[in-house]
Amino acid sequence: MQEPQRAAQCGYTFTTDLRGNMETRISFLGCWVKNTNDQRFDISLELKVNYRGQTSTYPVVMTCRPQQSWDVREIVCEENYMEVSVSRIIPAAIVKSLQLSGPVAGISQAWKVSFTNSSTGTILAKDAIGRGYGVNATVTRVVFRASYNTAESQIIMIGNYHLEVITSMMMYKQTLLSLFVDTTLACPRDPPVFTDLAVSWRSPSVLSPLLTGSFLNSGFTMGVNGNLIANDDLKATKYMFQYSGSTVEVTVPIGAPEGYLQSDIVDNTYVTIYSINLMLQRQWTGENDDDSTTHLQYKPVVTPAIRQIPIFIDHTIKEQGYFNVSLGNFYSDVVLNSFTIHKAPLTLNALTLRGMDVAYATNPNNTQVFYLIVPFKDSLVEMTYLGNYSRRYKLYVTYVMTLEPKGKNFTYSNVVDRILEDAAPPNYTNSCGRDRLVINMTRGNIGRYWLPYIRNLPLTNELITSQKYVVRDTDVGLYLEVPYPSVGLIYEVATLDFFRVRLDFSLRNNRTLNIESSTFVICIFPPVPLVCIANGSIIAVVNSSLSKPSIDPTRTHLKDINCKPQEVGNGLALFNFAAYTCGTTKKFDSDYLVYENEVIYDRAVLFPDEPIISRDSTYRMTLRCRYPVKDTLMLAAQNKSALPMLGLAVPDQAKVLRRRARTHMAELRIAKDDAYSAFYQPKDFPVSVPQSGNLYIQADMPSTNLVTLLQDCWATAFPNHDGQAGRDLVVDGCSTTGPDLSSTINISSDYSSRLHVKLNGDVIGQVYIHCKVALCDPSHTDGCFQTCNQTQERVFTKRSKTFSEVVSAGPVNVTSDDGEISYRHIAGVTSWSTWNWVLSIGLGVIAALTVGAIFLAVRLFAH
Repeated sequence: MQEPQRAAQCGYTFTTDLRGNMETRISFLGCWVKNTNDQRFDISLELKVNYRGQTSTYPVVMTCRPQQSWDVREIVCEENYMEVSVSRIIPAAIVKSLQLSGPVAGISQAWKVSFTNSSTGTILAKDAIGRGYGVNATVTRVVFRASYNTAESQIIMIGNYHLEVITSMMMYKQTLLSLFVDTTLACPRDPPVFTDLAVSWRSPSVLSPLLTGSFLNSGFTMGVNGNLIANDDLKATKYMFQYSGSTVEVTVPIGAPEGYLQSDIVDNTYVTIYSINLMLQRQWTGENDDDSTTHLQYKPVVTPAIRQIPIFIDHTIKEQGYFNVSLGNFYSDVVLNSFTIHKAPLTLNALTLRGMDVAYATNPNNTQVFYLIVPFKDSLVEMTYLGNYSRRYKLYVTYVMTLEPKGKNFTYSNVVDRILEDAAPPNYTNSCGRDRLVINMTRGNIGRYWLPYIRNLPLTNELITSQKYVVRDTDVGLYLEVPYPSVGLIYEVATLDFFRVRLDFSLRNNRTLNIESSTFVICIFPPVPLVCIANGSIIAVVNSSLSKPSIDPTRTHLKDINCKPQEVGNGLALFNFAAYTCGTTKKFDSDYLVYENEVIYDRAVLFPDEPIISRDSTYRMTLRCRYPVKDTLMLAAQNKSALPMLGLAVPDQAKVLRRRARTHMAELRIAKDDAYSAFYQPKDFPVSVPQSGNLYIQADMPSTNLVTLLQDCWATAFPNHDGQAGRDLVVDGCSTTGPDLSSTINISSDYSSRLHVKLNGDVIGQVYIHCKVALCDPSHTDGCFQTCNQTQERVFTKRSKTFSEVVSAGPVNVTSDDGEISYRHIAGVTSWSTWNWVLSIGLGVIAALTVGAIFLAVRLFAH
């Protein structure tokens, strides 16, 4: 029997559970069942199983007897049909004539079926059979069976519940005999309610379409898998069975052993599907005790896929020296396969060989838990030094599991950490040699993979070789000798008596470049003739005794006659000046930028305007410093926040700030008008610009033939260009346009880059302008041109002889258009106070008196 309609008509139910097992339920009063006086029922059937194209037949013969006597009316609500059988009291002489000769056909033409609440009305029994109904009469009972959702059925509401009802009556008439049997059917149709922990089946307590008057409720009994459970036995189960005047509720916890739980993996998520066959029996008796009814309903329940969130527990006790974590709760079809720890896959055997351990435990509900133990000292545990004596140990763990027998893999990842006071930081012993600074470091138990730095220079082999450092690097420590003078030293004090030199040493995190440990050593050394410092300062010591004839060091100067010695004594002169001052010239020499100046001694002449004949030449000593054009920049990624800053709308984007020593000193100047004919001087700042005004900015490289090109420009509220959020004015050589301001780039006739910033009225407050300026030598390239590629990826034209630096200008006070001035004081920016003016006037008077005295002395000497 394969047709679902035929099976329902004959009282057969075929189902398959989650395991794939087939279950067949057959009504005692169904087709092809041998009925012996409604007391014994025999069935003989064949089950055909097809497996891989092969069909096997299994004969089944069964004999069943009712466990208790029939009630007057018995109703069964099966999975695919409804059935009612009613007892009838008929003289034995005519019973045989009433009995049907076949399972559903051959019924006496005297039998009719009347559908009370349907337009179908009353039809012959054979017509009802043709409509798919099961109609039969046995020795003692009349049977009516119907599929769900027939034309004659209807859905009614009882409270909040749905009930499918067929109101019908079977009739038999013959001479001197009329028989009417109420065969009304009613079955609850509401689906179960699911939660993550349980399934609830609710239905009305009273099925009013089946009642004809007052009744006595005999009670409710629930069952599982076709077996009723006595109310006294329910206490030993985890089921909840309760009923009230309106509702009967059966609640079963998901995973109850009488059901079946199937697991699956969906998008790397562990899910379960639970199924169980529930049953509910209602019994009641009419007021005359002659219409007792048993109502039995089967309710197969299959939950949707329920996500099972793994329970990860950290049991670690840091004093024990290892991580102890667990993951549960999984049913027996989940097998622990392997682990991935800090991106390293490990089988269970490999994990054990490393000194780790795996353990298993079973919960009371038969779910399993997987335990993992990992020592803190394992190399796969991430260790981070936090400073002082603290270290953080972090375990990145991924469980790799397999669902059997489906063979589906899935994973679960988590991170746990502990902070331990077990660090032994590096220990330093510093000293000064005759001509070198010495740092002797003992590592302790941390920092084996930290990077050593001299100031901001990584201690590379190239630096060690070029500067003749002495380095011995072992597992125990690091020994470093830095000769004096050399690159990386800081000259704190420079006098004619001594140079006080400092060596800064640090260990940096190899991932973040954050300084984890540092030290310094300060040594006193004798002066040297020339020191070129990375920040663009030049220190020179002139020894007058080395010239023939000797010179007076007090009368020496640099190319700029105003650049006098900082200190003079014992025939020595000390000059300390910036490379961009005192008439210093700059030029390219291969891959170096060379700064040159001269120490000049002019002979004293009483009458400089009169002719003089002498064989003495003017003393000149050349000072030359070479800086590599190509150097290494430290890049730090910074995410600029989108907070409004002085009315500037700051884009939410990342900017890379380039930090390097300013050795070339380009200038950023602010012009007073669009003709760029006059510029604000340092004493003029802060300058004021109206809120809807303009800024005219020019980048220059004084005293050289280098061309300036604007690469990036931005505005901030602070003079420091690094680490501050700002508003972009130029990005990769391209001007910008926004709601608060716009910019335009131009090139002057002398190849200076100019930037015009138009304010649109939304910016207010104090602003500093910063620009990253590219310096280009047109004599060593194919040309120097400001270029912009208006695409997502903007680039500059490749130039083999260019370098860049960041320069700043400001502050600029952007004032409101109504004349109100918005001013912000910035620490470190001072104005001219009364004492400044008094001091300036005093110095001026002293200078005037000095000049007058010199002039008078010359006049007296002439006379």
